[in-house]
Amino acid sequence: SMSPLDTLRPLPGPDWLQARRALAVGRFADASVPSTDEEVWRYGRIGDYDADAFPLAEAPVGVEGILDACRAHVVAVVGAHAGLVVLVDGHVVHAELDPGVAAAGVTLAAVDAAPAAESVLGAVLGTPADYFGALNDGFAPGPVVVDVPRGVVVDLPLVVVHHVETAGVTSLPRLAVRAGDNSAFTL
Repeated sequence: SMSPLDTLRPLPGPDWLQARRALAVGRFADASVPSTDEEVWRYGRIGDYDADAFPLAEAPVGVEGILDACRAHVVAVVGAHAGLVVLVDGHVVHAELDPGVAAAGVTLAAVDAAPAAESVLGAVLGTPADYFGALNDGFAPGPVVVDVPRGVVVDLPLVVVHHVETAGVTSLPRLAVRAGDNSAFTL
C-alpha cells in the first residue's frame, strides 16, 4: 500500500514554498483519512475513497495538443481575455498575461513566477487535522497566484483552465487570489 509520502519527490519552487510544503507534509502524515463519522462527510462517499489507489499525477509531457485545445475552448467560451494559465493534471504548463495588465502590477502566474506569492499564498493556511488541505498544501506541484493591486481595473477576464488528462491519479491544483481594495476583475 502506497501513500503520497511514498512517492515524495522534490517539487519546484522557492525556499519559502519548500518550507511550507515540508510543514504540510508533516500535517498530512499526522492526519487521518476522513470518515462518515465526521459531520462534513456524513452524506458524502468518503468511505469509497482509497488513497492508495490514486498516485500523485506526474508532470505532463507533450502538452502542445492539449494546450491548443484549451486555448480554442477559452476563445470559444470566454472570447477575448487579458490572461491565461493552463494546468494539466495540476501542473502549470502555460501562463500568459497582457503586457499592459502586467504593467499595472497584476500577477497571473505559477507561484515561482509570482513576486508576492508568499504573502498571497501565506494568507491561506489549512487546519492541522484537514487531510485533504494538508495533502494539497504539501503536494500541489504548481500553485497559481492571481494578485490584482488596489484600484486596478482589468477589463478583460483572467482565465485559469484546469485540464484533467490522466485518469486514476490524484491531481492537486491550487489557486490563491488576492483582490486589492477597489480593484475589479473577472476570473
